[in-house]
Amino acid sequence: MPVSPPPPAERGAPRTPEPSAGTRPRVYLPLALALLVVAAGIGYDQLRQSTLRKVVFRELNLTADIKARQLATWREERTSEARFLMRAPAVAADIAALLARPDSAVAQRAVNGWLSTMKGGDRYAAVLLLDADRRIVVAFPPSTTAACSLLTGLPAAALTGPEPYFSDLHRSQSGASAHFDLVAPIFPAGTPADTPRAAPLAFVVMRIHPEDVVFPMLSRWPDASASAETLLIRHEGNSIVHLTPYRHRSGGVLARHPLRDAPNSPGAFAVRADNAVREGIDYRGVAVLTATRAVPNTGWTMIAKIDREEAFAALQHETWIAAGFVGLLLVTVGL
Repeated sequence: MPVSPPPPAERGAPRTPEPSAGTRPRVYLPLALALLVVAAGIGYDQLRQSTLRKVVFRELNLTADIKARQLATWREERTSEARFLMRAPAVAADIAALLARPDSAVAQRAVNGWLSTMKGGDRYAAVLLLDADRRIVVAFPPSTTAACSLLTGLPAAALTGPEPYFSDLHRSQSGASAHFDLVAPIFPAGTPADTPRAAPLAFVVMRIHPEDVVFPMLSRWPDASASAETLLIRHEGNSIVHLTPYRHRSGGVLARHPLRDAPNSPGAFAVRADNAVREGIDYRGVAVLTATRAVPNTGWTMIAKIDREEAFAALQHETWIAAGFVGLLLVTVGL
């Protein structure tokens, strides 16, 4: 039986209009513009992040360089004072007179005069005069009783050369405060500085507590920052030894960190390449941007670092604003 065709649509029934060719572009164009804005925003954000990273690294590099130079200058100034004592004939004559006659009031007054001047208030924590057997002859302040124990372990060349000996940061005994010892061997008057020398007749030891000058000098940052920090380290075998206190936790002075435990730490970067700028993980496990600088004429390395989150905080704020604007644009186009 033949199937009859469907009845024609009733007159006046609504019909769905076919989209014209001119309607489609009006629908797709705003969406295309929105996608273009998103792509441009992503590209701009990446460019801004790259630029900001370069700026932060430049500032960190400059800070590390300034701090390293400040420390080297301070160390040289102190060494120059010890060098003066070694080369001043009057100092050697006064010490020889006191050693020959320890009960002489004149000899005591002469030596005490320039020793107290050398201490200079808080310039040094203590200044000691030791005899050839490393026994204390005079000490300022008088309450100082701990002699320079490191002298017994030094090679003779370190104490008979033309230059003073500036020790690394150390503790004389367990539980004692960390300090530097600047040792000026004193030779008999008239001994030329450039000739082989016999054993010194005495030693002047200037003890330096780093919390008096070094730590405050290194802790000052050019701008206010919640996370920025400078650290001074030295490399010993397979470990890094911190010479300055941590900012974000207690301790740090003479704390030892094996390199294998933190291969991406600023200290590990410093060992592998001086004057480097990198991203790493610090002693807190926090991502940081860091720059390092070797301190001239020492085995020390200066580290300047700042938390990555703080460094990019302004950029992240701008990114969220831009993302909100793009989201609003997309919603508007959708409507």
